[in-house]
Formats: sequence, C-alpha cells, structure tokens
Amino acid sequence: MAPKAKHAKKQASPEVEKKQSEKSNLDDIDVLVSSSKATTNSTISPEMEKWYRVANLTITALAFLVRFTFVWFPSEIVFDEVHFGKFASYYLERTYFFDLHPPFAKLLIALVGYLVGYDGRFKFDNIGDSYIDNSIPYIPLRCLSVITGTLTVPLMFSTLQECGYSIPTCFFGAAIVAFDNAHVIDSRLILLDATLIISVAASIYCYVRFVKQRHNPFSFNWYKWLFLTGAALSCVISTKYVGVFTFMCVGTAVIWDLWTLLDIKKGLTIRIFIKHFYARFLGLIVYPFALYLFWFYLHFAILTKSGPGDSFMSADFQETLGDSPLAREAKEVQYHDIITIKHKDTGCLLHSHPYRYPLRYDDGRISSQGQQVTCMHDFTDTNNHWEILPPVAGSDSKALGRVVKQGDTFRLRHNSK
Repeated sequence: MAPKAKHAKKQASPEVEKKQSEKSNLDDIDVLVSSSKATTNSTISPEMEKWYRVANLTITALAFLVRFTFVWFPSEIVFDEVHFGKFASYYLERTYFFDLHPPFAKLLIALVGYLVGYDGRFKFDNIGDSYIDNSIPYIPLRCLSVITGTLTVPLMFSTLQECGYSIPTCFFGAAIVAFDNAHVIDSRLILLDATLIISVAASIYCYVRFVKQRHNPFSFNWYKWLFLTGAALSCVISTKYVGVFTFMCVGTAVIWDLWTLLDIKKGLTIRIFIKHFYARFLGLIVYPFALYLFWFYLHFAILTKSGPGDSFMSADFQETLGDSPLAREAKEVQYHDIITIKHKDTGCLLHSHPYRYPLRYDDGRISSQGQQVTCMHDFTDTNNHWEILPPVAGSDSKALGRVVKQGDTFRLRHNSK
C-alpha cells in the first residue's frame, strides 16, 4: 500500500504546484500593487486633511494680500500694458489687429473690460499716460491678473499635496510662488503672464491627478483628469507659444507612462495598449488643438472692422473687413485700362520715359539700350501711366472690356505721349 500512496502523491504534485504557483503570482501582484500605491506617497490621513486646507487657505490669503495691495498704483500705463490694454480696446471696438501671441488671454482681458462697461475708446498709446485723466477702469483689468496670479498659489500647494508631501513642504513650495517678486509684479499689471503661469500650474496639477488614477484606467475620473489636463495645456499654448515647453514636459511624462505600460509584467494586451494610446492622443493632442482653434475662431468672429492689422493680411481677407479702404476703393481693372503701379513697401510708382539705357557703361558693361524703367515718388507724372494689354498680340479686340483676374498673364505698355 505504501508504494501506491507514494505513486498517488507523485501524481497530485503537479496540480498542487500549479495552485501554489498561481497563489504565489497573485501574491506577487498584490505586493506590486500595494508597493506602487505606497511609492506614490500620495496617501494623506483624513485627520490631516483639515490642516492641509488651513495651510492652503492661509498662503492663498497672503498671496492675494501681496498682489492686491496698492494695485491701483501707479495710475498710469506701465510697461507692456501699452500693448495688451490696446488689444483689449481693439476687441471691444471690433477693430482688426495683428499680434504674435495667440488670442486666449487677450480675450479674457477684453471680457473683463466688457463686463465693467469699458468701450475701448482709449488706445494705451504711450507708457506713462494717465488712467485717471482718461477715466479708464484699469483696476478691474489689473484684477484679472491679481486673481489668476493668486489662484496659482493654491494650485502649487495642491500639486505638492497630491504628491504626498508634508504640510511644511507644501506651504514652503507655495510660498516660493506667493512671494516671488517677478510673479507678484506680473500679477499686478494688465499682462498675459499671470494667465500663462496659472495655465502651466493647472496642467501639472491635472496631470498629477490623472496619474493617480492609473489603477482605474478608462474610469470616469481617469477620463476627467485626462481631458482637464488637455484643456489646461490648450490654455497654455493659446496664451503664448512659449507654452510649447509645457507640452514637452507633460509629453515626456506621457511617453514614459506608455513605455511602462508595454512592460510584459503589466499583462496588457496590444489592444488595451492601443486604447491607452488613443485615449491620450485624443485628450492631450486633438482636444487641446480643437480648443486652440476655437479661440482663433472667436478672434476672427469679433474683429470684423478694418484696423491697424490689415496690412499683415491678404487682399482677399482685407476685403471681408468692414470699412476696409481696399474694399471701398477697389475697382475692376479691364484690358486696355490705364493704371499706375505702386510698390507696397517703398510707395514708389513704376515709371518710364522716352530715354534709353547707354549701350556701354564706363565700367565696361553693355546693355541692350532698352527704354529706361525706374520708380518715382511723383504721383502727378504722366510717365507713371501704363496700359494693360492681353498676353497675345493681335487679340486686342477680343480682350476689350474683359476684366483682368487674379493669376492672369498680361503685358504692360508705357503710355507715354
């Protein structure tokens, strides 16, 4: 009987070993999950939450006090307020202008001006011009920067808190921003920087919250923080193009995250990995880009009148603007019409006269002795007149009265008498 029992034990051992192996693997997974949760350092005991809130509110109040105190001083245009205040006025008058920065933050400034009843009549022409003498509601316009600059501080505190740092560390990190001299100044003037920095801070905060949802992929909170990260990134790039570095920062973290998901120990199928990839592509690239385009849509929808930015745009675009000199003074040009041609940059008119270039110059160069063609500033000289002819000689009768269109080939004949 003993040998049989021994034989039975040997037959059962593979099943026992398989169960033990599966249990061991599950234990390993539990250890990995609990270890990863522990290493996030983001779990804070509930009894400490209220003290975090007290500390956060305290540093936020101090940040607001520093920024709002004497925000009305000086009561005159300071530094780049001469630009961004002017742009707000253009928005409120719906006058087209051109600027190298995207429109998001400038639209916010214009919105504040609209809400307080500012009509945009003041053009912020010179640094030092008085707001008081011109009855400009500059304090509300500056308060936009005060608010966004102040709210950057609790975002910094909350980001450190979400990363699991202690109250003193969170307070110190937020205080660095709250009392930073450059940030305080930027947060007291009509500038774009406060909006830019709070958008950067919001991007980092939202991405930290998204990363903390990695154990609950494709859940509501996972998608919420993913798309909030995308919205914040869009605000960054829609304020100043320097925000591309924030995209690079978050993008590097996303690439590393996707790389770790490819680890065989994660147990993800290629199908699930592709789902992770497309979710991030949609939330962090497509969605932010759509928001970015939306601000430009508002920009062009608001600015419908001719203004100082006309010359930066094509003639076709200028003709769509109300009161455009180009549209108002434009005329159809037909073959055999007499026209003058002016150089856009120099303002010179194409000019000719019945004189020819010399056959040989003093330096040995020779020419074909063609009729001299130059340019002149004299608008009354009839030698500036040219006749438009069809490209093929002999077809004058067919071209008579026909309109010259964009892209047509034609000849010019000097209309000298």
